[in-house]
Amino acid sequence: MKVGIHGMGRLSLIVPTYSINDSLTKMAVDCVKSYKNQVDEVVISEDSGIYREELYELADIYVLHPNVGYSKNTNMAWKVATGDFALVVNSDTTLQEGSLGDLCIANTVASPLMIENSSHASGNISGACFCVGRNIFQDGMFDEHTTVFNGADTVLFNNYWNRGVKSMVVSTVKVVHISGTPGPSLRAHK
Repeated sequence: MKVGIHGMGRLSLIVPTYSINDSLTKMAVDCVKSYKNQVDEVVISEDSGIYREELYELADIYVLHPNVGYSKNTNMAWKVATGDFALVVNSDTTLQEGSLGDLCIANTVASPLMIENSSHASGNISGACFCVGRNIFQDGMFDEHTTVFNGADTVLFNNYWNRGVKSMVVSTVKVVHISGTPGPSLRAHK
């Protein structure tokens, strides 16, 4: 394992995007910029089929393809990531405070304290932002038959838990999720 920016394994930021307009592109750019200085690698997978130079310039790896949906789009980025840990974030999140290295916990799905819609703090594991080690995700990514709308993260986390993987919320890291409708989140599983 190579030593990364946080003195442990390397951390890859995985950002699935769907930048079909300037507003969504700006949101994704703001997202990546908020995390970028605390990761070893940025992998952006663009599901709109539209090349966005602003995102390309921020990425170490930029995957551009026609629309395939959230789960497959995220998996495309995950498969090319080189880090020992992967921080998977929705493009409508931004890092508010904390060290991302705190999320790099062996054999654990770690989620920051999520601030939904900039006001309500969730103490649950969230599919909008979570970190897992390569030993976990190399044997389990999103089921490509599921979408964010039918619980792709719930299916993924349940699969991890069935394999004995622990999960926890790391309250030293705070992430704002600006989506109008928060996605499903699950209680930490020990």
